[in-house]
Amino acid sequence: MAYLSAIVRYPKPTSSNHLPADGSVILSWSPGIEIYSAKDLGSQKLATPATIPFAQLAAEYYVNLIKPSEEPRDQFIKTAYISPNNAALCEDEIRITSLLLDLDVDSDNDGTVEPDAADEDSIENVAPEQNPGKVMAINEHDHDGDGLIDYADWEITGADFNENLFAEVRLRLPETIAPNNVRIYISYEASDPAGLNGENLPMGDSLRLWKKPSNQLRNPARLQQGGDFIPSSIIGKQIPLTPRLNCLAKMNISFWRRSIPPSDELP
Repeated sequence: MAYLSAIVRYPKPTSSNHLPADGSVILSWSPGIEIYSAKDLGSQKLATPATIPFAQLAAEYYVNLIKPSEEPRDQFIKTAYISPNNAALCEDEIRITSLLLDLDVDSDNDGTVEPDAADEDSIENVAPEQNPGKVMAINEHDHDGDGLIDYADWEITGADFNENLFAEVRLRLPETIAPNNVRIYISYEASDPAGLNGENLPMGDSLRLWKKPSNQLRNPARLQQGGDFIPSSIIGKQIPLTPRLNCLAKMNISFWRRSIPPSDELP
């Protein structure tokens, strides 16, 4: 879910702007938009059209875009004010292009990634103390019995083990965007495989994003270097979206993530 804060602002009636204190505004919007009184899905959702007395106007309202645009500027928010003194009508309108950008994981831990599931989306928007989100096991074992600890093994498979240990993450983009025409910025607590010293992990970060599942051979080099490891862009790196990132139907892109121990203080 995405919010645009302060998309609607109104002045309070004063002697200088000549707005009558008993006046009202009418706020309306297109079907692909929801408007809330606060930056929280649990706050009051307004119904369109909403007639709001000046005395009850919030300083700002929050917009949740729930439907991607089919063409540029096809969604709108409109406000209208009718003067109680002379019935003069004042109107203003803004146009919005809603781009679908959705990142999903198995937030409810039922074994599937459901990009359009409202219950999983609601989990993504709550505080960590309310819901843990995706629960993952630390890969500190040797599941395939080849003598390599899993977080330092670039193909975790063997005669008696071929299970994928990584959790799938899906990034969905607008279908109208060409893959070769965009750059993706990814920010997370990335532990670069290049920082490994034998089986000793670098201190700090604890996650890795991969192009492939654990039971396929992976190149531990960074994506920009022809590898399968997707680094964090928190330092401004641009990650190109290309066919190498396993483009699926409707522009779903599957990454593979595994959790690794960041320090000796893990529970």
